[in-house]
Amino acid sequence: MAEIKISHLEKILSALQKAKRKYVSLDDLSKMIGLYPEVLGADLTYFEPLVLMDSSLNVMDLVAPIQNYLNQENEKKK
Repeated sequence: MAEIKISHLEKILSALQKAKRKYVSLDDLSKMIGLYPEVLGADLTYFEPLVLMDSSLNVMDLVAPIQNYLNQENEKKK
């Protein structure tokens, strides 16, 4: 499994928190951030393994797990 890039997760979290929609697909997220869906999917497979197979998956459901992961990573640095 590839290492998760913290900078990508921060961009993803920021874009999802700014989104005013309840449903955001991987393709929509890709357009908001400017990264290819495959790159985003590779980072998000840690949180949802089926994200690359099902492009209609709601990525907004991953906000809480991403926040928890980033908080844990920040605590490890301290």
